[in-house]
Amino acid sequence: MTQKKTKAETALFDIIIYAMMIVAVLYVIVQSVMGNNNRLHFKLTLGLWILAAVVVTDFIAPFFQGRFDGLSPKASYMYGVYAAADAAMFVCLYIFIINVGLSKEPLHYVFLGGAVLLFVGKTVAYKAFEGAKLRQDIEKENIKPDTWEFEQGENSTDDIFVDTLDEDDDIQVLIYRDKK
Repeated sequence: MTQKKTKAETALFDIIIYAMMIVAVLYVIVQSVMGNNNRLHFKLTLGLWILAAVVVTDFIAPFFQGRFDGLSPKASYMYGVYAAADAAMFVCLYIFIINVGLSKEPLHYVFLGGAVLLFVGKTVAYKAFEGAKLRQDIEKENIKPDTWEFEQGENSTDDIFVDTLDEDDDIQVLIYRDKK
């Protein structure tokens, strides 16, 4: 039941984030067509909307889904690095978007490049977070990945036989000759 609840919550937060993205894109298009893309209200509204989307994506959704429960300090740190890189990436994209109408200022392209670099950095940090979480789960379950331990009981044997051939399969002898 908890798995179904988590999938339902994930779907709900995905719908919320996608709706926020669609609204933001439509807002940028409408304001740009109207010529308001250099006005202060456009910049503030878009900035607050992006901030709300980042907070929902990186903090509210994982909190309600229980992803922060029982994290190790290393996994918590790596998630913090991921969230900071994600927020910084969106700040760079925001600066690029609000200054794209200014043709005399080429500095906003630096922020676009920074957003690309931060995207790579946040992806690496998220992979490290997932790896730390996986190591934590392995340690919690006391799984030794290099050794196999079988239960010793009444019906257990040390020898294990696996038959992978079906009744119709025949063993074919292949002869390889050296070519000289």
